[in-house]
Amino acid sequence: MKTSSIFRCIVTYLDLRMRKILLTREVDDILKDAKLFEDKGFEVLALPLIKTQSLPFEVPQENFDYVVFQSQKAVKYFFEKASLHSNTKVVAVGKSTQKTLERLGYKAYIPDEESAKGLIEFFKDIKPCKVLLPRAKEGREELLNFLKERGFNVLDLNIYQTVMVEYSKEEILDVLSQDPIVVLASPSAVKSLFANLQKNMLICKITLRNVICIGETTKSAYQEHFRNTCYVPKKPSMEEVVNLALTLK
Repeated sequence: MKTSSIFRCIVTYLDLRMRKILLTREVDDILKDAKLFEDKGFEVLALPLIKTQSLPFEVPQENFDYVVFQSQKAVKYFFEKASLHSNTKVVAVGKSTQKTLERLGYKAYIPDEESAKGLIEFFKDIKPCKVLLPRAKEGREELLNFLKERGFNVLDLNIYQTVMVEYSKEEILDVLSQDPIVVLASPSAVKSLFANLQKNMLICKITLRNVICIGETTKSAYQEHFRNTCYVPKKPSMEEVVNLALTLK
């Protein structure tokens, strides 16, 4: 290899080592995800924008034909109190939620498109039956509305809520002034980021150069609140986020 080629490789490597990534999920999630980025040479910054809290709910005693989990958090909070009948079919929004269910011993179906839209497509060919939706209190209602319109007997069970984490102006500037790639994993995180910038009068003063939104739903929420565009990974997983982040300048 020529000296110039070696030099270019070294410069590219050092440039990557200096890249910063801002993770905004809950603290436990950030701790879990950080290693994926650090292994690829990123410096990880943390700004948990949301936190989840369990809600009191009554464990349903009746039998359901399907139960649908639209997040890993829904799995966590539901199985802290409940279990499922052996003949209940389990559906997960995507592979990450599917793996969480598998660790608990439940086989789960996933739609071809890992999103609420994909879940709607999944149920289009299924005859109306009893469906349980354990989910976040402030969760989106596309699937719920679709099932009700199609005549499904749906129990909408709010088992947890997502709340915003507030930061001071100094705390926000401390991380965003480092020009990190910002990773937003949910509409709730988008809303929290916007609210924090608005509260601290930073909306017009901060430019987010590289933003990754996990999933089309999060992208839609981002476009509602911010003018600049965001990137969406091919699949809604942190591994795909890492791959996408590696391509950003």
